[in-house]
Amino acid sequence: MERTERIAQLISARMLGQELTEEEKRELDDWLGEEQANKDLLEEVRSLRGVRQFVQLEQEGYGEQMAAAFAERCRGGKRRSLRRIVLAAVGSAAAVVVLVVGLWMWTGEEGRSLPEVVAVVEDSLSIQRVGTVLTLASGERIDLKQEETEKAATRQRGERVIPAERMAKEHPEAYHTLSVPAGGEFQYVLADGTKVWLNSDSELRFPTSFAGDERRVYLKGEAFFDVVKDSGKQFVVALPEGDIKVYGTRFCITDYGNKPMSAVLTRGSIGFTTTGGEEVRLKPADRLTYEAAEGVLKVEQVDTTLYMSWINKMFVFKGQPLGEIMETLSRWYDLDCVFASEDLKQVRLSGRLNRYQNIQVLLKTYEGIAGLRFEIEGRQVFISRK
Repeated sequence: MERTERIAQLISARMLGQELTEEEKRELDDWLGEEQANKDLLEEVRSLRGVRQFVQLEQEGYGEQMAAAFAERCRGGKRRSLRRIVLAAVGSAAAVVVLVVGLWMWTGEEGRSLPEVVAVVEDSLSIQRVGTVLTLASGERIDLKQEETEKAATRQRGERVIPAERMAKEHPEAYHTLSVPAGGEFQYVLADGTKVWLNSDSELRFPTSFAGDERRVYLKGEAFFDVVKDSGKQFVVALPEGDIKVYGTRFCITDYGNKPMSAVLTRGSIGFTTTGGEEVRLKPADRLTYEAAEGVLKVEQVDTTLYMSWINKMFVFKGQPLGEIMETLSRWYDLDCVFASEDLKQVRLSGRLNRYQNIQVLLKTYEGIAGLRFEIEGRQVFISRK
């Protein structure tokens, strides 16, 4: 790899928030110290990179022009600006979004290269706030629409808690159900102070208070837990596939039923036990997946930001198939996706975007750089090639 490519790789990693090794930091610092032009280039890229989201496409076509742009600037040649070369490369896409920079990324996988396109889009809160429903053990349903929650719920450090008088009418061990529909999200604080973030199309069953020697809740869908430690009462998340036992920690569980269950740990320790099986313990940054039908369990180290970003109102994708991306977006935007052919689901994309971004702007961006067509009819999205 020639030095220009190496420096481009380091700058790309830095712009994407990846941790550089001490040797890589020294290598980049040495390059920056060689001449002022190098520092100016980094500042230009950094200023252009400071936008709210980017899309990255594993596809040939725009790569050579963007690679040439960055390499020429690294070499100090008198060339067209990054902005102009990238706008020329993407053509009609510029009419939809303002593409401000193309930054070439080199990957170690079989020497392939990935072009990254950074896009600026309008602020548009197209998400309709859908009401979460709390069903008490008595059968009473409380519609927790946003405007009603402001009046009915007590705020504690930003989380929502159902007023104590509503819960006091129930038996201490009675279980209630918190249901979040597609297009919704909800933050909740359990009786012991444990914080729960529920994602779209999810359901949590929990008691009025935790009696006995354990704190057991039941989950369907996806939730992030920040569990309060209590050595006298173990916290347990019950799933159809088994139990997650918690030892004072922060973690995310995804279990929608149509794909293997997964659990990602960010802090502390958790253990997963299948019905009749032995416990598998996780350490921070571990991701466990379990395919119940096949009895296949896998644990691997991952970048936890890819699985936790939704609690910070973001979507983060990294080399994921379009089929998986659209499944995630459809659950949030409450849409049905129809692919013209199965191979389209395998187009790999990466990106970072605000969950409240207007989906039509995002899809237009993908159209401009990926040669795809997204047609929306009612609540359906039809995906095909141009």
